[in-house]
Amino acid sequence: MKYVFFLLFFLVVFGSCEQAAKEAIVQKSGSGSLEKKIPQGYKPGLGEFMLGVQTHHVKLWFAGNAENWELAKFEMDETRELFDDIKLYCNDRKELKYLPIIEPGLDSVEHAIAAKNISGFKSAYMFMTGQCNSCHRSADHGFNVIVVPDKSPFPDQDFKKH
Repeated sequence: MKYVFFLLFFLVVFGSCEQAAKEAIVQKSGSGSLEKKIPQGYKPGLGEFMLGVQTHHVKLWFAGNAENWELAKFEMDETRELFDDIKLYCNDRKELKYLPIIEPGLDSVEHAIAAKNISGFKSAYMFMTGQCNSCHRSADHGFNVIVVPDKSPFPDQDFKKH
């Protein structure tokens, strides 16, 4: 009799859990579901992502020029992360087919940072900047010209290694 009671108890508990799971699935697929709301949520555009790339591009220059290799690597990693986000969130943009143009420039800067080579960094940075402009021209955005910065727009950041 004790076993029958436990069996009935587990069937009732399992049955109510199964019912709750079914209700959650129905509710999830209903008109108020999260899946239906997400596509209407905020998604940064290519311009917003590129503004982030531009910010890290500038910071990268000042970090590398100060031979703060740890900060330069961080800024390079942030730049790569933004390009990954662009590929993920802006994959409907025709301009993305030109994105591989910048890969050799990014790679060359990463190698110079890893080698802690200041002259190699400056050369690679200029090459990467040229690749950015090549990508812009290819995507019919040649009016957007990127240059090597001459002064920091970040007066509140010290780029020297401490």
